[in-house]
Amino acid sequence: MKKIIGLVLAGGKSTRMGTNKAYLKIENETLIERSFHLLNELCGEVYISGDYSHLFPSIKDKVGFESRGPIGGIYSSFDYFIRTKISFDFILIVPVDMPKLDDRILQQLLFKLSDIDAFHFDGFEFPLVLKNNTTVISKLNELIVGSPKHCSIKNLLEGLTVSKFKSSTNDYFLNTNFQVEWNNFIKGV
Repeated sequence: MKKIIGLVLAGGKSTRMGTNKAYLKIENETLIERSFHLLNELCGEVYISGDYSHLFPSIKDKVGFESRGPIGGIYSSFDYFIRTKISFDFILIVPVDMPKLDDRILQQLLFKLSDIDAFHFDGFEFPLVLKNNTTVISKLNELIVGSPKHCSIKNLLEGLTVSKFKSSTNDYFLNTNFQVEWNNFIKGV
């Protein structure tokens, strides 16, 4: 059986939202709690990428890589798992600001696991599954030491063997970066 670690990306500054997205609430549950519990249903271990150790097992970005966006969080997490000898086969990554994700859509992705570097839904970078292998680790290392403007999920995926899957609906992939997006989500727009 494959060991899958869950990772919630929550280390951003939330400048576009104007407030920490991790603490926005849906039905009395913060987005960070919701994301953690969602992954906890599917993964052996779950970590938060960001400074949330008062709530959940967390991994801060390595010093010097705090401004590298999601790549900084993913790189820091892989580095932490390697240094602490936490073994795993795959890492399932979700951003904290996708409030419509549910276990059904994530199970569809996990059902597709094979000997490929990365898995995601066509047209969407997240949720993302990465294999724990030298190809993925080498590409993360290459991106993290390069120019910050090249630290993107798009550039990561361009260097990997990727499998993209169709989803029957795009509803799950709503990403709320701005207050107006969050307000529309809450209103059901």
